[in-house]
Amino acid sequence: MNFGLIKISGSYFKEHIHELLSFIKSNHNQNIIFMVGGGNIMRGRSVKSDKRLFKDRIGIMSTLINGIDLADKISDLGFDSYIASPICNEDIINKYNPIKIRQLMQNSHNKIIICGGLGWCGNVSTDTAMVIRGLELSCNWVCKASTVGGVFDKDPSSNVGAKLLHSLDYEQAIKYDAYDKSAILIAQENNLPLIVANLTNLSKMLPMLNNNNLNDIDNKIMNKNSTIIK
Repeated sequence: MNFGLIKISGSYFKEHIHELLSFIKSNHNQNIIFMVGGGNIMRGRSVKSDKRLFKDRIGIMSTLINGIDLADKISDLGFDSYIASPICNEDIINKYNPIKIRQLMQNSHNKIIICGGLGWCGNVSTDTAMVIRGLELSCNWVCKASTVGGVFDKDPSSNVGAKLLHSLDYEQAIKYDAYDKSAILIAQENNLPLIVANLTNLSKMLPMLNNNNLNDIDNKIMNKNSTIIK
């Protein structure tokens, strides 16, 4: 059985929560794990190095806050969730155990799996943490959900003529800063496909991704708003 890991940035909890919940409602039976970010609360990488120690920890804890918030909203949709974290094992949060999560994914668990705090320590980007966790969870692909869609040759927010790059190799991904460089290098070493997509387009791609048919994805879908790196 194939499955993937999707990183949901903190920005989805500010302005795009309805898009996120719509995606979950439509794809609750797909084989996916959600890794939650916390950038809407704290971004440790944006502060001076002498403050990183504490700010990084606040950032990691903020992912748990968003994870619990997401679980609450998922409950309102009528679905069950399973929250896991390597830094907390209290109350409704389960201790992160990759073996346990893999077992849940291999069986018909009927739970939406949410992981928070996966950055585990400071000075590790969420991109790198996502790739490492994706590998240890035996994911077939990982995706960074982006509200702007895929990777562009220029910043689309300031360049009207920015071109969407719908397919990149790992070296090109480094050039265009598609993911953190260390994340790309680890993925390349392990032949792990990386995706950047908005949730609407990712929803169309999921059946093909989970059937391991990366080469069969319709170009019309790809050209709309997503990038595959492999």
